[in-house]
Amino acid sequence: MRPRKEVITQIQREVFGGGRVDLIPELYVPAMVDTILRAVTTIRTAFPDLTVTVDHLIAEEHEVACRWTATGTQREWFQNVPPTNARVSWSGISMYAFEPDSDRVRAVLSNQDVYGLLNQLRVALK
Repeated sequence: MRPRKEVITQIQREVFGGGRVDLIPELYVPAMVDTILRAVTTIRTAFPDLTVTVDHLIAEEHEVACRWTATGTQREWFQNVPPTNARVSWSGISMYAFEPDSDRVRAVLSNQDVYGLLNQLRVALK
């Protein structure tokens, strides 16, 4: 079993930040695969050059907390905002729960600064 912090770093950098949707089935339990695939596809369609930096990780038993920063250029519609070609950055915290005795994620709870992101996009429209 891999260290859980390593799994989360891979999710943030390679899946969300790099668009490696092929990794989703090995990193998440089957019940989460479609949901995560939709989330990655949605964000990477709007921000195809998206990169994600892992700012801080805290692991405890079956859970990992990750503070991250995302940066990208909006090339397609996002949350009812037309493409702006603006380079934006926003941050968030995601809590990951793992299956016991496994390195696969069974649940995710994320809180991100969508308001700040949308504000950057709307300013770019003016």
